[in-house]
Amino acid sequence: MQIDLSIDPRVKIFHTLIIGIMIFILKTDQAFALYIAHLLLTLVFFKQIKEAFKFTAAFIILVFIYFMGFWEFKNPVISTLSYFAFFVIKFLPIPIAAVIMTKTITSAELIGAFQKLRIHRNITIPFAVAMRFIPSLRKELGFIRDAMKMRGINYGLGGFIKSPLRLLEYITVPLLMRCVKITDELSVSAIVRGIENPKPRTMMRELKAKPQDFIYFSSIIILNSIILFIDRVI
Repeated sequence: MQIDLSIDPRVKIFHTLIIGIMIFILKTDQAFALYIAHLLLTLVFFKQIKEAFKFTAAFIILVFIYFMGFWEFKNPVISTLSYFAFFVIKFLPIPIAAVIMTKTITSAELIGAFQKLRIHRNITIPFAVAMRFIPSLRKELGFIRDAMKMRGINYGLGGFIKSPLRLLEYITVPLLMRCVKITDELSVSAIVRGIENPKPRTMMRELKAKPQDFIYFSSIIILNSIILFIDRVI
């Protein structure tokens, strides 16, 4: 018998809200680094190993650029890059939270969670559509890059520096055309799934609090409290 260890999407939504609050509460670099480590471990817990490695590498590179501003503070270019890296680091938890929301919660689970939380449909439906749209947009960007590569177009940093307007045109024009098509497809899919039905939505898997949800919820509260305590003590 397989044991269900999945986390209730309502708990994940609550965790995402805490992430948004913690960004503006933490003051010290040490506490913020601990919080980033906590979020990276959360990605590992949800089996998003690849994304965890990507964010870890990005965090290390950004921290290195940030400290370069202290070593070469007289260089205006490095100082500007250092300030930019600082702001990116401060808002790095947001894309991590987006990964947790988009890759560990399905649209049906999200709508069911909002319904359980008594959130109005005018908020639930646009949010669920946006959740479906972001992964589709990432796939389309990958298809555009593959098409540019087949035609011998340099879509990297060198190509952008050489001809930024042309590269921007090659990416935005097909992307906008595909966005219109994706919007129509998502609208048709939502209508077929009965999104216009005013009655409460039913789910194949009923959302119910389980022991692992309480453990996960308690660990979030405890870890965030510890990090806040460290932030105030340092």
